[in-house]
Amino acid sequence: MTMVPPRYLFDWSVLNQFGRGQIGLMQSLQRVMPGCIFLLSRLTLRVDHVLFRTFDTRLYHSFHSSPPLVIRETVGLEAPYDYIRKVRTTFSLPIDLVT
Repeated sequence: MTMVPPRYLFDWSVLNQFGRGQIGLMQSLQRVMPGCIFLLSRLTLRVDHVLFRTFDTRLYHSFHSSPPLVIRETVGLEAPYDYIRKVRTTFSLPIDLVT
């Protein structure tokens, strides 16, 4: 059986930014443990009748490694608005982002 390290902080934050003809959704996850920290950030942007963009950034930092270990991974996805509206009927995406 694997022992799970204790978590000192675990938080999930959501920030909404509504602009003219666009919706932005910023989500972040912070997890602090005795030997490391893990951060996840997701930005989703919708421009009405134009496109969707999503950017995921993951950051891992180990406190005990020598030299210090920091790993960052960023992924960006983009799709036209019309394609997402078609796919929504198949996969049931959140209605507040697609309508």
